[in-house]
Amino acid sequence: MPEQVLRVFSKVQYMGSFPVAGPDQATRAEYMRTQLQRMRGTARTKSVLLVISLAGIKVCSPDGKSVHMAHALRRISYATCDPEHAQFSFLAREPRGHFSLQYCHSFLAQSAEQYSLHSAATAVDEVIDTAVTMVPGEWTSTSGQLDSQGE
Repeated sequence: MPEQVLRVFSKVQYMGSFPVAGPDQATRAEYMRTQLQRMRGTARTKSVLLVISLAGIKVCSPDGKSVHMAHALRRISYATCDPEHAQFSFLAREPRGHFSLQYCHSFLAQSAEQYSLHSAATAVDEVIDTAVTMVPGEWTSTSGQLDSQGE
């Protein structure tokens, strides 16, 4: 069955990833916020194609021919954007990783106006809600975890 692609974001810069762990959600959120601010100052980025689908999120080469990383929907727990800095990030577990350890993956667009990063975060939330509707009882909805610092 072909993958149902909901959004494709081209000309996106991958900033990097970092582990996020902590005793509670507030601690993890503050750590994530601090690390994302630090990442904005780095000049090291890589051009990628960001694909959001019902299967999850894929980070591909700019031409879409190779996949650098793929995160199944069930492993994604959080998406956020900061339109002021044209930054989109999401939090996901590794396939066989401990449930309390997640990784934050962060991206920059050329401009917040040109590529609506809020729509990327919204697309992730919509995909999760769609999956919850399609397979009742197997998913725990993460609605309300979508965070947009621009609103």
